[in-house]
Amino acid sequence: WAGALWGMGLSIEQVVVGAGSRRQAVLAGIDGLTAGGDTGLYDTTLPAVREARRRWTPGSNVVVILSDGRNDDPGSASLSEVVSRLRSEQDPERPVQVYTIAYGAQADASALRAIATATGGASFTATNPADLQRVLLLSLTS
Repeated sequence: WAGALWGMGLSIEQVVVGAGSRRQAVLAGIDGLTAGGDTGLYDTTLPAVREARRRWTPGSNVVVILSDGRNDDPGSASLSEVVSRLRSEQDPERPVQVYTIAYGAQADASALRAIATATGGASFTATNPADLQRVLLLSLTS
């Protein structure tokens, strides 16, 4: 398994591309993430999906978006534009699903649900660290 975790500040940063077991790669990537800053939710989602499609291999091709806030990048595309692009860029020969996790009260669960639905993915909500671990593992094994 190979995957990537991206930071979601207003500057998009690929944190890790893991190899080996999915669990090891995800845990190593999570250790490299830090909370804080603004949330470029929409401008992070499209490049992550495009990169997953570029690296597509037969099997499960999933992008997991974990957010504790709302999109607050004033220069980004709107939610409707992002959803439209996700739908129009879907490739039945190289499908990529987005699973979203809304973490905490400030997360925009509605926007995250719309993003997941546009790709045939699923949306989850976590309110505490135990919930977060449970839904993160669920999203990676669905």
